[in-house]
Amino acid sequence: MDIGYVWDEHKYEQVRDKHSVDFGEVVDVFEGKLTLYEEDPQGNPERLMAVGQTRSGRVLQVIFTDEDAPLVRLVTAFDASKEWEYEFRK
Repeated sequence: MDIGYVWDEHKYEQVRDKHSVDFGEVVDVFEGKLTLYEEDPQGNPERLMAVGQTRSGRVLQVIFTDEDAPLVRLVTAFDASKEWEYEFRK
């Protein structure tokens, strides 16, 4: 099944400016082999978290929803915390 990605343009610009994450890097996370899916650490039951690596080797945390599957609605993305990067790499 093909996955599509949706990201509000305004929110994307905020994430790009604040965290220097671009759309292609987020797609890398979802298309990589080793991605962890967990509930959103902030406790929002509708949101999920993926931790994965970009083609350039950057490890990101991506918060998203999948209520419109196969569309993934991207909420935010940022460099993984040390704890999540450790979990991802072990």
